[in-house]
Parts: sequence; structure tokens; C-alpha cells
Amino acid sequence: CLAVYVVDVLDFNGSFIRRIREIIGRNPVIIVGTKIDLLPPKTDMELVKNWLLYILRKKKLRVLEVKLVSNETSKGINHAVNS
Repeated sequence: CLAVYVVDVLDFNGSFIRRIREIIGRNPVIIVGTKIDLLPPKTDMELVKNWLLYILRKKKLRVLEVKLVSNETSKGINHAVNS
């Protein structure tokens, strides 16, 4: 089983499900960070990806990949869907 977990990059703590590890167990997960269009224009997206990866691995999730998307501008949607 592969899980896809969507989090808000602007409100990570508010969108994070505290019991996510209990829900998905040791199944691998692809993280989709949303609302990147609201980040400052010069934000280094690699740093955002690495930050999400770091936090979620600390939570003992088996993160395979981190995708960043904007539902507003559709940026990154095709790339995330094709994963």
C-alpha cells in the first residue's frame, strides 16, 4: 500500500495529523505540500522539500518523495500526478 499525504506548507502544524503513523503504519508515503504559490517569490523550493522530509522522517514516516504544488496556479500538479 502506498499513502499520499497532503500537507499545507504554510500551516504544517495545523494540517498535520498527529496519529498519521498509526493510520498508515510502515507503508511508504508520498508527501504533497500545497499552497506554494503563497510563499515568497524567491523561496528555495529544495529547502522547503528538505524541511518537510526532515520533519516527517522524524515522525518515523517512510517518505519516498516530496512534491510541492499550488492548487491556485497549478504549479507542480502534473509532476505530482505523474509520480
